[in-house]
Formats: sequence, structure tokens, C-alpha cells
Amino acid sequence: MRAPLQPRFLTILIMLVLTAAGFAMAFGTNADSQVAEPDAVVNFSRLTIRPPNLPFQTIFFPRSGVSSRTRSFTIFNTGRGTTTLTVTVASPSGTGAGAFTILNGGGTHPQMAPGASATVTVQFAPQSDRRSDADLLVTSDATRGINHRNVRLAGIARGPIVTSSATPTATATATATATAGPTHTATATATGGPTHTATATAGPTTTATGTTAATPTATGTPGAGAVNKTSANAPGIIINGKTVTAYVPNGSDNNSTTQVMQVVIENGASPLPSPTLIATDRVNSCTPAQSGEVICSGQGGSVDLIPAGGGAPTILSLGGSVPTVEYTGGVCQACGALVDDTLNLGIVSSGLGFVPIDLIGGTVGTAIPVDGNFPTEAPGNSFGYDMVNHLILNANYQVTDPMTFGTSAARFQIINISTPASPLIYELNNQQSVLEMNGRTCGNNINSDKLPDSTALDSVTHIAYVTFHTPADCFGSPPNDIAMFDMSQVTFTAGTPSTWDTPSKLIQTISGTELNGIDPISVESNSHLALVSAGNEAFGVLQLPTSTANLMIPDWVQGLMPKDPNNVAWSGWGQPNGLATYISPNSGKAIGVMMNNPGSGGPTYLAIMDMQGLLNAMRDPTASNKVDSSVNLVTSGLVSFVRVQ
Repeated sequence: MRAPLQPRFLTILIMLVLTAAGFAMAFGTNADSQVAEPDAVVNFSRLTIRPPNLPFQTIFFPRSGVSSRTRSFTIFNTGRGTTTLTVTVASPSGTGAGAFTILNGGGTHPQMAPGASATVTVQFAPQSDRRSDADLLVTSDATRGINHRNVRLAGIARGPIVTSSATPTATATATATATAGPTHTATATATGGPTHTATATAGPTTTATGTTAATPTATGTPGAGAVNKTSANAPGIIINGKTVTAYVPNGSDNNSTTQVMQVVIENGASPLPSPTLIATDRVNSCTPAQSGEVICSGQGGSVDLIPAGGGAPTILSLGGSVPTVEYTGGVCQACGALVDDTLNLGIVSSGLGFVPIDLIGGTVGTAIPVDGNFPTEAPGNSFGYDMVNHLILNANYQVTDPMTFGTSAARFQIINISTPASPLIYELNNQQSVLEMNGRTCGNNINSDKLPDSTALDSVTHIAYVTFHTPADCFGSPPNDIAMFDMSQVTFTAGTPSTWDTPSKLIQTISGTELNGIDPISVESNSHLALVSAGNEAFGVLQLPTSTANLMIPDWVQGLMPKDPNNVAWSGWGQPNGLATYISPNSGKAIGVMMNNPGSGGPTYLAIMDMQGLLNAMRDPTASNKVDSSVNLVTSGLVSFVRVQ
């Protein structure tokens, strides 16, 4: 009889058996299985929608001049490997569904590979004076995450929908009938409103029938891949698929450097390609059109039209002698630049006023002078823009004495260029009480302690933001202030001058030690985040209000830029205002881009900033709106640098 196995020996034996079995499983028992099998490739599909909801800007009948709004969202397969995604977009449903129509992108999108996307465009055309809400169900066969999303649609109409001055929202037919001087009756009917009847006496016997075409619909917020163009900042950002390209002007108000650098700052991979030099004249600000063409304002009184993809620009002169516009940061003849993609129009602020550029014909239009009402008004270097209603937001001042800022007054114009050949100019009603003498005392007879300089618009909430320069006499207590105006409630009054006003406006102080006076601002509307700067190393990220119910900015964070990769202290851009914002097509993050001051040799780096990440970063326990000094902005991935030169 064999002795029983001892526990220790039994344990060792079991381990040997299991080990041998493991080797057999790993390497097999024949010659064909002696090589280890590779790890399985990860394959899955995932449904992502950006933005997740579509709030439409309020339509005011007849004041806005439009009868519908259009917005888009994008469907992505953010999976990996080769697993495709089939997506179906249903028709709008709910009590307000009749106000919404899918213009394109509805139905089924089959076999979307990972990384692929599809755009859905929805039109809001209200049929009554009320709020409309609807749901748009997107279903899929996603193998990971949620396989369906409900996109919320919301829009508001304010009437009366049709009045005697309203533009019909659809094709309208008018018929007039009279007999030898009796009562004349005309009846017009338009979709979305009541029938309007007018009666007049006298008139010949006549019968006329005609058809009036519907007013063209404004496109609203640019679609997927486009960048919010609500302020004339630099650099210009254009997105093509997963590639994000910045057009960076080397020149500025304080140097005569020429050329623009075409810099890829994202491409979904690495390494990034080397920057490309584009030979231009002295350029101040650049903005791309959705067609891919880039318009840049030339400091010497010209406009550079860079073709899509880059290449030699066409340089157009604004005129013979272009006056100089003087600001605290420098001087320019052609200053800020923006593009209205609906009108195919470039807009350049200059010493002549605002100059329209026909992007189809490549011609310079007649300048819109801005000093007709007040002799000290100037075109804003960093003006704002309402793409839907085609409104230039020109909060401005002019320096008449560079040492003391002279006696320039604060102004805030709205210029309606819906018909570029017949612009309408409105001054902010009682603007002195809004923008001037806000509790600080300045000498030298300066009649404003706030000089408005930069304007930007949140195109979703329709709130305009204005930042201020500070007179030299007030530098002891610089205003870290931002003015907010609810543009959805604006009323226009004809007169001499014609005026505009809104019942909802506010000036808020953004407290902190880094932002020693706020100047440039760039707003990313989809995320309601803004990037601001005070020059030198200081920056700020603002969480903007998400509706007009409360204009207060609920949160912000300030910090100091780290040194660039050459170990050189960051120096913020003066003029033009070197900021831009966009939503990354790769990470989905709200990104801020900041240019450094080029000095005499042009900019050397762009700072790429994760705005939401900065807002979420650890705060200084002694100052709740400061990034804690222990946070390394570079190693934490909150700030990175892309070389320009």
C-alpha cells in the first residue's frame, strides 16, 4: 500500500499540472500551433451625436426679416476596428413637430465605418406665435454604448406672424379687382399667419394676379465642420474632416511682417505636417469661408483672397487712399475680417468703414461709413457678427490722442447688411448710461471709463459680449468687465440717428488677479464657452449662460500661460486679437487657440487649449477663480503647442 501524498507535495504537483496545461493551451501540441495567437482586434460601433440638441434662435415677425431657421447636427460612428453602424433618423414627433422639417440627412444611413459621419439638417418654420418643441429619434445598431438618441428640437416665434409689412413665409398670390372707382379690396394669404385685408377707395378697373417667391432662408449656425464666425479674431480656423487648419498672420499692428502661415493643428494622427508659407502682404486678420477660400485683411489697405487649400492669393485694393484707424494696440488701414457664408460676402473693417467683398465675383463693394452719426466713431478691429440676421455688431471707440485717449466716446452700432447695397445703421439707445462712467473716475476730460473694443456673439443663445480697453488714467483699477446684451429682444427705431435697444443687458465684473483688464474674446457657441485674454501671459475661460433667462456668467477660471517649448515666456497678442475657438472633430472638445505676440519676426507658436478641461482644473483654495499653481498645464494635457515657424 502506497503512502498517501503529503499536502505540500500535492500542492506542488497540482501547480505543475496546471502549468503544463497552460503551456499546452498556449503553444498547442503540434508543429502548426507553436506560435502564440495575436490578441483579438477590438471591433465595435458606437453612436455619437453632436450637438446633442438643437435650440433654434427666436424668430421675430416681421422684424427679423426671416421666416425660418436652419440648424444641423452630425452623427458619428466613434467605434473602432471595422464594425459598421447603421443609423435611422425618424421624422420629428411631438406637439410642435409641424414646425420642424428635415431638409436633408433623414432616413437610413447604412454601413457607416468607424470615423464616418453624416449630417442632418433641420428647418424650423413656425406656424403660430408660440414655442414649438419636438423630438427627433435617432436609432442604430451600435454594439457599444447607447444605440439610440433623442435629439430635442426647440424654437420660439414671436408675432404677429403676418402684418402689413411682413414678408410671406411661403409663395403668396395677390388678386386685385375694382370697377370704375368703387371700393378696392386686396387679399393676401401666407402660411403661418392670419389673412390680412386692406380696403381703399377709388382706382381704375383692373384685375391683377401675381406670385411672390418666398424670402430666401438664412442658414443659421454653420453646419458640421464649420467654425463659429461671430467675431473678427485671428487666426482663421477651417475644418475639413478630421483636419483642422489655422491661417496665422505674421503681421500685426506693431510690425510690418508679411505672409500668412498655413498650420495644421489637428489631423487625427501624428506627426503634424510642417507649416506652409503663403506669400501675402501685411495681414491683420483671416477668416475662411465654408467653400474653403480664406479672406485676410491687409494692413496696407488691401484684401487677400487665398484659394481653397492654399496657394497664391488674389490681392484686392480697397481704394486709393485708405485712412488709418488708431487703437491702443496700434494702427491699421484694413483691420478685422469676417465671412457671411449665406451672402457669399467678406466683410473687412477699415479706415473707410466696413467694406463688403463679393467672394463669387472677387470684387470690392462700396464701403459703409460708420461715423455719420458721431464724428469719433470707428470700425471695430474685432467686430462681432450675427450670421443669421446679417448684422455687424460694432462696439468701438477711436483714439484721438494716443497718450490720453482723447475725448473719444463709447459707441455700439448695429449695421444691417441683409441688403449690402442699402445697409441700415442703428446706434445703441442711451448708450452713455450703458457703456460709460460706470463708477470709476478718469482724468483729462475722458467721457468714458470703458472703451469697448472686442465684440462676439453666442449664435445659439443670441447673447452679444463686449469687452473693454482701459484709459491710461484708469490703469490703477482696470475694468475686468464684460457687457452682455440679449440680442433676441432687440428693437429698432428709425430716426436721426436710428437706434436699437434691448431690455435685457448687463455689465459683469470678472474678478481675479491675472486678468488685469480683458480685451480679446472668442466665443464657441455650441459649448457656450469663451476664451479671453488680457495680454502677456494671462488668459481666462468663461462658462457663458446657456439661455437668456439669466445673463450672469456663472463661472470662469483664470491662469497664466506656461512657457513655450523654447522656454520663452508667453506674450499675448495685441492687435489683431489673437484668439479662435472651435469644436474638435477628433476629440469633440471645445478648443481655444491663442497666438503669441510675433514681435518683428512673426508668431512662433499657437497654444491649443482644452477650455472645459481648464474650467474643471483644480482651483486655488485662496482664489476660487484661479487655476491652482500646482497644476502643470502642459503635462496635464490642458495646453499644448503647435509650432508656426
